[in-house]
Amino acid sequence: ENFLEPMINLYDENKNVGAVGAIQYNYYDREKIEVIYNRQNPFTLKNLRFNKLPQNFVKKYIETSYVEGACFLTGKDVIEKVGLLCEDYFLYWEELDLCARMRKMGYKPLVSLEAKIWHKIMESTKKNPDNQIYFYIRNKFIYAKRNMGTAKRNIFYLSILSYLPFYLFAYLRGKRKLTPVIKAYIDGFRYKK
Repeated sequence: ENFLEPMINLYDENKNVGAVGAIQYNYYDREKIEVIYNRQNPFTLKNLRFNKLPQNFVKKYIETSYVEGACFLTGKDVIEKVGLLCEDYFLYWEELDLCARMRKMGYKPLVSLEAKIWHKIMESTKKNPDNQIYFYIRNKFIYAKRNMGTAKRNIFYLSILSYLPFYLFAYLRGKRKLTPVIKAYIDGFRYKK
């Protein structure tokens, strides 16, 4: 299916677009929509992923908090102003950081509702869940330090610390190792931008 042309057209037709994404379907369940657009809580950094459009929505695109990294289109002109992906992340949150920088410069991240892709969700970390949890938590700290003011960042710290009992309970039930979680918290707190 042609997913690229609608994304390019949307980018070219709108002057203040920073990035364009596509509707993501599940690769293994071809009819299941995984995500259309996202909304991010500005204090806790919880990302809400929506797989349905708001009622009576008629546009060919929707604004999103960030474009998912699985299908991300931007232009050279935007990259020259905003910069490249931050290499401090490696895995998870780098596209959120780039979109946050775009929004600060007046660009909007959009999802083309005419573009569809089928994504193998979490395939790169399925074999090593320790990496998944480590990089997700650590990179959330990096994002907060790079993109949040002091007051919001302090609320975020309280929020992310509230997850520790959940990880401890999962460890006690034999569902999760604690080492990558603790290492992620330590490395995240130590990160200097």
